[in-house]
Amino acid sequence: ENFSFGITGSLGAIDFTLDYYTIDVSSIMSAISSLPVSTDPDSGSAYTNYLALEAANVSGASGIGAVSWFSSAYDVSVSGYDLVATYPIESDLGLTEFGLTLGYNERDFETDPSVFVNAEGRADYVNYNPNTRMILSLVHGWENYVLMLRGSYWGESENYNGGNIQVHDPLWMTDAELIYTGGEITISFGVRNLFDEYPAKGTVGDTCCGRVYESGSVIPWTGGHYFVKAKREF
Repeated sequence: ENFSFGITGSLGAIDFTLDYYTIDVSSIMSAISSLPVSTDPDSGSAYTNYLALEAANVSGASGIGAVSWFSSAYDVSVSGYDLVATYPIESDLGLTEFGLTLGYNERDFETDPSVFVNAEGRADYVNYNPNTRMILSLVHGWENYVLMLRGSYWGESENYNGGNIQVHDPLWMTDAELIYTGGEITISFGVRNLFDEYPAKGTVGDTCCGRVYESGSVIPWTGGHYFVKAKREF
């Protein structure tokens, strides 16, 4: 079930759209949290799972480390809003447009998923991705040139692992690009993540063996990089 409504309007030279949405999904199809399997009689539930596989005549049960399957046994929801606004300024120096994109959402369980999803999975579903995402941009064009500056913001988030919680602070990243267009040729010089920002290194067990950033993070963790692009149309 999906319900949404929005408005569009202008405040002077500012054009904006504001949309609110709420989505309820009944019996969502999702993988359950992995259940460990072990032939060690002292491994608790992992040994119980092994005995269950043996009783079900599962081939190679002694070599299985964990099992998981898809289920549609609980309900989830997400709600939030999106705001987009632009403000153009025209002068003798060219056209400058300021932009704002702001999104906020919350995810939750509408029925108890604890039989199928462990504590880590339940906490991460709600808190792992930042609730707030924002982009501020400035685009200035004059003659054959366009200059773009963009700031990307990710709000606070949390990672749960093994009963421990790591709080990730909000983070800004900055991009810049200069574009030249002359006839059939377009050349761009730019940088992504100008100040070489990184999310916090993982501290609660999701990283190991040379991997220091959480690869599941929606926040880029590859650092800054520069680029040159050239395009010709004919």
